[in-house]
Amino acid sequence: MSLWVLGIVIELAGIFGLLLIDSILAEKTSVDDRGVLQVSSSFPTWAFVILIVLLVLDGIAVAIGSILWKRANTLDPASKKDTVRFFVQNQLGAFIPIIAILPIILLIFLNKDMDKTQKGVASGVAIVVALIASVIGIDFNPSSVEKYTAEKQAVIQLLGSDTVYWSFGSGVYQACGDVPDLADSEVVSGTTADAVAASKPRLTLRIESELNACARAVPNNIDEIVDGIRAVQDGTSAEQVLPSPDWSGVANAPTSGAIDMLCRRTSVTFLYQDIGDTSGGVGGDTSSARLGRCLPMNPLIPVSVSRSRNGRPMPRVGPCRRSALSTVSRVSRSMSCANASRSTGRLRCSSPSPGVRGRARRS
Repeated sequence: MSLWVLGIVIELAGIFGLLLIDSILAEKTSVDDRGVLQVSSSFPTWAFVILIVLLVLDGIAVAIGSILWKRANTLDPASKKDTVRFFVQNQLGAFIPIIAILPIILLIFLNKDMDKTQKGVASGVAIVVALIASVIGIDFNPSSVEKYTAEKQAVIQLLGSDTVYWSFGSGVYQACGDVPDLADSEVVSGTTADAVAASKPRLTLRIESELNACARAVPNNIDEIVDGIRAVQDGTSAEQVLPSPDWSGVANAPTSGAIDMLCRRTSVTFLYQDIGDTSGGVGGDTSSARLGRCLPMNPLIPVSVSRSRNGRPMPRVGPCRRSALSTVSRVSRSMSCANASRSTGRLRCSSPSPGVRGRARRS
């Protein structure tokens, strides 16, 4: 951002220090066809050279600023769901060079003291610099919250923990530290966030071969998972929830607290049927400790939609809500109503019939 400001300052210096100031102009005398002496002003050569230098410096400043801006976007990406912010945040580097150079281009064309050669060279340099800086500022594969969420989800579900590997010269982070791509390099390990901070913006797509290289379990639907990651990386899909690994018949499938946490952070708000957890009855607890599996929904973001055993959304009914991770008795697990009991009477929620809005009643 500071380099963008510097570029605009350089632009203003060229405008108000060279193009719009008459005191630097040199007097030029000539004789017309009638033999009359003509005196006119001309743009001095030294000022023309300085103007060219300022144009180049302006372009360098805004181009480097755009590169740093794109780097910052990889560390703090926008969500594709917010279309306007996503576009502006990722493509701002393409517009700043226009703001920083276009006004000076217009003033060069309108300047009456430059000769044709000076105008042609100065305007040509300014246009080329603006175009190069704008192209550098375009983010052709912008980062997004959905992309990082999907990749982190895949790493935890496939490896059992948020641990990946990379080297200084690699452009991606790996699922295994013993792959040939890292054989002749100093291997660094860390979380997916650490890898992104180290300018490794995405997960490799050669996941199956890397899992085999490290003698790790490979899920039956690894191709489906890789296709999902590729779609998110290419921007063809905004879905941040990847297919859950199919470990049926696979030995040494990963299990860890990190995977359990993915399940525990999956939540529902209201259910009127048994979802198959160990507590019994309507409603239920979607944590892995009770359900014994992850529901096919986003494991990283608590949702606000109820789901049945098969994962289909259920309609939310009434003002009654239940906490996502309730592990208390069946009475307190069933529902909690909007108003707390103010007297010795107890407040409970009735189970509504289909299509009828749930109501709280006092007994």
